[in-house]
Amino acid sequence: MVYDFSQAIELARVGDNEGIAWLYDAYHHILLRYLKWQDPREADDIASEVWLAVAQNIKRFKGDQQHFKAWLFTIARRRVIDMQRKRARSKVSFVVPETLYVYSSESDTAQAALESISAQEAVSQLVAGLPRDQAEVIVLRVLGGLRVNDVAEIIGKRPGAIRVLQHRALQQMSGSISGHHGHAGEQLGSAGGSGGTNRNGEKL
Repeated sequence: MVYDFSQAIELARVGDNEGIAWLYDAYHHILLRYLKWQDPREADDIASEVWLAVAQNIKRFKGDQQHFKAWLFTIARRRVIDMQRKRARSKVSFVVPETLYVYSSESDTAQAALESISAQEAVSQLVAGLPRDQAEVIVLRVLGGLRVNDVAEIIGKRPGAIRVLQHRALQQMSGSISGHHGHAGEQLGSAGGSGGTNRNGEKL
């Protein structure tokens, strides 16, 4: 039985499937939401490629949970870019499936599925109308729970530029979001600080 991240990483490094399964269960839902925001048509296929890359390269990974999330989203973003380039070259017309397939595990429940859909809709509403670069910063900071420096490395910009994009996004959101979403915008603003922690107690 795997109880925590450290144990899961150690098992995964020696090729134990329980370690990879624990990481999958812990992080797949946020990965898939990010990918569905980036490329909803290919999110499931890209997610499969990301986890395959994780399994193949986990032996070389070093770091804590925050580093793992940053590594996971870095792989995901690169796969999205590769897919978009391939699509542009082939100019193939993709058909969106009528039913949405969502990865699940034995521990999934109907309530968890509803919460996943709700969270995805919330992300879409939060970044609606934002420029692409600002939206991605908000998604990575909120959905991924990543620090400014992690987002900067993933996107390929300096931390100062990420803070500017986040500030501009929050300004625009504060002018267009009211009620519940306005409260969410305030929470985002507090997340921009350097000394806070997220719900898991991880430093932002």
